[in-house]
Amino acid sequence: MTLYLIRDGQPVAWTGEAIGETRYPADIETLWSDADLAAIGLYRAAAADPVPDGKVVTGTSVQLVDGVPKTVNTLGDPPFASLTKRQVCAALINAGLTDDPNGFVLGVLATIPDAKAKALAINDWDNAPFYTRDNPLFADPSLLAAGGITTDQIDQFWRLGETLPA
Repeated sequence: MTLYLIRDGQPVAWTGEAIGETRYPADIETLWSDADLAAIGLYRAAAADPVPDGKVVTGTSVQLVDGVPKTVNTLGDPPFASLTKRQVCAALINAGLTDDPNGFVLGVLATIPDAKAKALAINDWDNAPFYTRDNPLFADPSLLAAGGITTDQIDQFWRLGETLPA
């Protein structure tokens, strides 16, 4: 466990250096109470707040909160899961983006100017066992524009797809 000093208003990991004129043993954190440590200016970091449902921890840091070091989590959305074609189609319908997902996607793919790229994209749509959120079918700005869909709408329909049967 790391102990912290407070320097210039920021928690700094204590590396065993002398405090004042006194050197303390490296295992002090296992031997002393929080009150005894605080008396010489050393602190254990308080635990982070619980992670809310639907969020994941993307990083942690120790910050000064209410005058004491505290572990602070940086939160983000969980990564997108892969979806089956069934989930993608159902999400497009349930999100109100189309009543004919196959026709809708094929219509968007028809706007690809390069014949080989278009054929490969149609092959991907027809035959991929699953799709990732970063697949060009769902991430390419020109394809999204051709479908009249924003990145936010894709993110929302993807999260919806994650809740649907595979």
